[in-house]
Amino acid sequence: MQLIGNTYTMNNQLQLFSSNAQPPRWIMFSLKPQYFKQVCTGTKKIEYRRGVFTREPVFAFVYCSSPVMAVGAVVKLGKPIIGTREEIAQIKEADSKNSYAEMLTWLEGATKASAIPIESVQTFEPIKLQELRNNFTNFHPPQRYMYLDTNPELLQFLKQRSNINF
Repeated sequence: MQLIGNTYTMNNQLQLFSSNAQPPRWIMFSLKPQYFKQVCTGTKKIEYRRGVFTREPVFAFVYCSSPVMAVGAVVKLGKPIIGTREEIAQIKEADSKNSYAEMLTWLEGATKASAIPIESVQTFEPIKLQELRNNFTNFHPPQRYMYLDTNPELLQFLKQRSNINF
């Protein structure tokens, strides 16, 4: 992984989106502060999720939960690996030694799970929850994730306010 400005990119990264491909979906997902920090510093390279929220690469704004309560990064997520809890736990073990049992426990009850490569990260001045609610009265941070392309006004606000260059 290589730092370019405040954007992290994977070495030898494949082109995520071909010029004739449909534009990727935009989502927002939530992370606890310790995982948010790992994503922003580039130490967390794979996002693990119970279930499946996408089968294709996506762009995602990352909401950092309490006590931070702000959106402060956007990530480019690669094509997810979707599998059983055992398969995803094996990927986690390869990513982080001695984590298989913990991941298997966390995935308990899930019929499918996802390991999603974090291709690049761009941080920006955090957009606090109160600012989001001041501009979008019905805004509630996602418990897991939300599709942003179904709310074009919010997506446009986040893109402009974050000044991202993805």
